[in-house]
Amino acid sequence: MLHDSIRLSLDGVPVGTDGEKIREQIMEVADVVECHHLHIWAISTTETALTAHIVIENFSVLEVVKKEVKTILLNSGIRHVTLEFEDVENSCSEHKC
Repeated sequence: MLHDSIRLSLDGVPVGTDGEKIREQIMEVADVVECHHLHIWAISTTETALTAHIVIENFSVLEVVKKEVKTILLNSGIRHVTLEFEDVENSCSEHKC
């Protein structure tokens, strides 16, 4: 319990949550070109949050991609999600967002 409390107070990634695996699953979604600024942290001992920037090929598929990504996150136990979608032409990189 103390270990979980310390991890929570430091905004650590919850035990059992694999950020790299989640990034890989997002990258497998059709029309996703890049996923960066992915941050995962515990809101409480039972709730997990995520923010990410996702670059997509074409904004005409935005709603479909968003739904697929949110399904991946829900299946990973992540319920509080903020996603920033970018198009290929106007995406920021890891170093210039």
